Amino acid sequence: MKADDFLKRYIDIEAYADGEAEKALELLEECEGDLDDIILSVPDYHTKAAVSEAESEIKKRTSALSTALSALAIGAAVGVAAKQAKWLSKLYGFDKTPDDFSSFVKFTPYNGKDTIQSASDRLARSVRTAYSSAVRSAWAFGGSSEGAVETAGRQKKSFENSVMSDFETSIPSFAKFADLRTYEANSEQIRGYRCCATLDGHTCVVCGDYHGLFFSDRAKAPNYPLHNRCRCVLIAEVDGEPDVELPTYQEFVDSLSDEEQREILGKTRYGLYKSGQIKLSQFVKNGRKLRLDELDY
Repeated sequence: MKADDFLKRYIDIEAYADGEAEKALELLEECEGDLDDIILSVPDYHTKAAVSEAESEIKKRTSALSTALSALAIGAAVGVAAKQAKWLSKLYGFDKTPDDFSSFVKFTPYNGKDTIQSASDRLARSVRTAYSSAVRSAWAFGGSSEGAVETAGRQKKSFENSVMSDFETSIPSFAKFADLRTYEANSEQIRGYRCCATLDGHTCVVCGDYHGLFFSDRAKAPNYPLHNRCRCVLIAEVDGEPDVELPTYQEFVDSLSDEEQREILGKTRYGLYKSGQIKLSQFVKNGRKLRLDELDY
């Protein structure tokens, strides 16, 4: 069954993305260590000149971080996309396989807004701002260099989460884009597209709402990823093969325990659903999860 093939394939891709994210964390931690050393190289920041010198070094080091992160992510995404196109063509028996993804990966937003480079630049700016602000604060309030390092370090967890999210979203996203480019190259063999979510405790109601829907027009199907770490895929249905059969999101939710349903839906939505006041499909409208005050019941 192609749905099983896809989900297994993307589990492997996500595991690979996790490994690349760990490499990115190492780059981040190395940068943070260097920034700590830069700040500590000055006993105190009683002069504006000392602050300016430190900020200059911080800017250089964070720029290098951005370059390293983008190179790592782009290399991984290009490789994954090329392999995915070959895998997909073999799975379906397609004649045409896109093979040049370098420019596509460099310049295409992977989540509708960020390219890999812009995401790397954004993270580097955040790190730069945190360390520069800590130095300026030490200068303004007579703090020590050790205190400045401690202040900047309070944001390290946020930086780590950002790196993990960026890598775990961008790399699988370009595999999905490779799917779409391969479908486009072989569109004469395709009759439509089926949305497929990974149904587990992390599946959001928006992804669940799209799950199983069929679109004969690719332009009307959702553009995955719908959010960071989105695990949904678009499966082509080709001429001469049966429809892709999937359990519905409703069936999945109903198979869960009350505790699991509450965890997925949230306390209030769970209560409304269990009491029969609202259907699962009413939690979503036009691909957006509705706020509680927007629900119609």
